[in-house]
Amino acid sequence: ESIPLVELELPLILRVILARRGLSEVAKASEYINPSPPPNPLDHFPQLGKAVRRLVVACNKNEKVAICGDYDADGMTSTALLTRVLKEMGAKVIPLIPSRLKEGYGLNTSMVDNLHIEGVTLIITVDNGINATEAINAIRKKSIDLIITDHHILQTEIPKVFSLLHPITTPKDSPYRDLAGVGLAYILANQLIKQDKASLD
Repeated sequence: ESIPLVELELPLILRVILARRGLSEVAKASEYINPSPPPNPLDHFPQLGKAVRRLVVACNKNEKVAICGDYDADGMTSTALLTRVLKEMGAKVIPLIPSRLKEGYGLNTSMVDNLHIEGVTLIITVDNGINATEAINAIRKKSIDLIITDHHILQTEIPKVFSLLHPITTPKDSPYRDLAGVGLAYILANQLIKQDKASLD
């Protein structure tokens, strides 16, 4: 059996791994190692721009913003990422990780009630929220804006919220179709940072 991808200046073990993943042609392996820049996410997520604009307003006005995550690795990293970025931009951030044993998974009506009492005017979900129908309805009644970032399978109709970032809203051939929750959080955070830098220039 021939040694795979000898043209690439990589250790043998890495070339073997690439070949076992079906990347036995040099061109495909090179593209995998050095991928082309992804397309502008604003062109792939229809409501991303709306979410960014709303968050900029929240930061400028020092609004209380709640970030509702999940206790797993995806939810925790998503929450930490957005919390750091929004705090640095001036928002009063309330990170919220519900207890899976006591509160269940993701956003719920009890959390919404408590956040409303605390004066929260904007809630962002990370790695959850797409199927939280009761909580979404409760938020709508309290006139709180809701931005959902989630990658889980949609089990009902697409919810009517202020802004939705979900792979299902991207084009069918979009490279963003397989993003995890923290990937979506990164897309949002990165656009916020770009917007913040642009405002300083």
